[in-house]
Amino acid sequence: DKVYDGTPVSVFPDDVITTGSSGEISITYDEERVTPFGTVYWARLDEAPAGAGSYRVNVVLKEDQWHSTVSLRTEFTISKADIQLEIRTDNMDKVYDGKEVENPPTYQAGGSNVRRLSWYEKNADGDWVLLGSRPVNAGIYKVVAAAEGDDNYNSAETELIFEITKAIPSYTLPEDLTAAQGQALSSVKLPEGFVWVDGAQKAESLGSQVFRANFV
Repeated sequence: DKVYDGTPVSVFPDDVITTGSSGEISITYDEERVTPFGTVYWARLDEAPAGAGSYRVNVVLKEDQWHSTVSLRTEFTISKADIQLEIRTDNMDKVYDGKEVENPPTYQAGGSNVRRLSWYEKNADGDWVLLGSRPVNAGIYKVVAAAEGDDNYNSAETELIFEITKAIPSYTLPEDLTAAQGQALSSVKLPEGFVWVDGAQKAESLGSQVFRANFV
């Protein structure tokens, strides 16, 4: 038994220990197969097997002048190998900049199917929701790299969780705002993006005063 490595499993006549007989040694291989109806059977191979599967080796020591033919049969398995798949970065966190997240660098060894990337967002319930494209907006996400298996390799998957944090907006504080005594703040126009915390407040006193406004 062995794990798939691309090289055939071979038994040579010199590997067979015999006692007494001088007969010729022949070696053949069979592969276990299944018909469309589910029937298992053994199919003779033209050469030593290399791909993943279940096999048997048939060793025959042919008769000589003093001995009869002797045969030996042993079953063995070549198991599928694991695809090596990595996301080659430890951190994809960033601050919101209005641009899609870039694809992370990845590494794959083995398998005939190229890795694919999928993107997920964590919703308010803590569930991962599949996205149709790379994320842009602030939130918690994960990227999943997956490669489908084939005849000789198992499927592989790896993931990385990251966050796009909200950006701090740039703004200029409004200056030189004036209001008449007793006038409600809601009547004092603020620059775009600013709103009064309490527009019903009034400028009751003369002179400079401080009132709170939010930038949204």
